[in-house]
Amino acid sequence: QVTVHVIQGRNMRELDPQPRQRRTRTVQVRHQEELIGKTKGVRCSSEPDFGDSFVIQVDPKGDSEGWNVLGLFVYDSESSKDATPDFAGRIQIDMSDLRFGDTSGWFRLHDDHEIRPPNLNTRERLWLGEVRPLPQIKGSIYLKLQVRNRWSHLPAIPPIDAFAQFHELELPRVCDEHPDLNKQQRLDMVH
Repeated sequence: QVTVHVIQGRNMRELDPQPRQRRTRTVQVRHQEELIGKTKGVRCSSEPDFGDSFVIQVDPKGDSEGWNVLGLFVYDSESSKDATPDFAGRIQIDMSDLRFGDTSGWFRLHDDHEIRPPNLNTRERLWLGEVRPLPQIKGSIYLKLQVRNRWSHLPAIPPIDAFAQFHELELPRVCDEHPDLNKQQRLDMVH
C-alpha cells in the first residue's frame, strides 16, 4: 500500500498569463494508467497548496505490467465546464525504487509530447506570421510517499548471514555427493 500526499507546488508557470476566466489547477494521480483521484481545484498560482492524499494498493508480485509506475499529471482549467484543461506537467515515479517508510521531497515537473504535442494550438500561437513556441513546463511539487503493508508495524525478518546460508545450501549438497565421509571430513570439505 502506498499513500501519496500531494502537498504543494513551487515555481510553477501559469500557462495562460492573461486568462479570460478564473483558472484552477489540479493534480491527477494515476496508477497503471487508471485514475486514482485528483486534488481539489486550487486557484492557479506559482505556489499552489494542494493538501490531498490518495491510497494505492500495489502488488509488486502481480502479473500486471506497469505495477510500479505512479504518474501525477497537472492540469490548468477554466471555470467553464466546456473548456478543455491545459496540460501543465507530469511527474513519473518508479515505485519499485521506494522502500518501506516515508519518502518526501520536491519532484520536478516534465513535459509530455504525447499529451502536449509541439503543434498544439498553432493558430492561437500565430503572431506576425510566426508560430510562437509553447510555454515551457517548469516547477515542482512537494510529495510525501508512505509505503506500508499490513505487517509493516512488525519488525523485519532478520537476514540470513552468509555462514548460515552456506551451511543451509552447500552442506546438504556435499553430504549427498560424499555419503561415505564422516561429519568432520564433510565440514573440512566445505571450509
